[in-house]
Amino acid sequence: TLYLYFSSREVLVLAVYGRLFDEWVDQFALNVSTVTQVEEFCQNFCRYYAGDPLFLKLTGFVRSLMEPQLDRAAYIKSTRAMASRVKKLAGIACQRLGMSPVLAQKFIWGLLTVASGATQMSMRALHSSGDFPKDVAVFIGSTSFETVFLNASEPLCAGVMQANP
Repeated sequence: TLYLYFSSREVLVLAVYGRLFDEWVDQFALNVSTVTQVEEFCQNFCRYYAGDPLFLKLTGFVRSLMEPQLDRAAYIKSTRAMASRVKKLAGIACQRLGMSPVLAQKFIWGLLTVASGATQMSMRALHSSGDFPKDVAVFIGSTSFETVFLNASEPLCAGVMQANP
């Protein structure tokens, strides 16, 4: 019956992901109303991005593994939806951080790219850390989404602060 509404399982998963993404953007927008510093913006971005485990899990593979399998119409729809989300997030960055629209869009694309990579870096193996040698377990422990995201976004934030004094 689902295939009456969705042309493929990829389109279905992408619809779920899109809904979760939109909910994340809305929640993020509500909770950064007093943020005025780039670093604080990044910390809130990270906190709310990682707040929904299903959203985080889907982020790890939807864009890279599912999107390429979409038919043309579904890909166009997905791309337009993502552009709308980026525009909304860039608007939040403009408003809260006083950035120009161009800088805000570059900043948001940078954060989304870092978040996507951090998601992939922080995906947990099916094994418990007890299965691994101590050095491997320590490394796995240091690859939480928050740690990877904040470390990777630090140079981006510094660059934005220099470009937007």
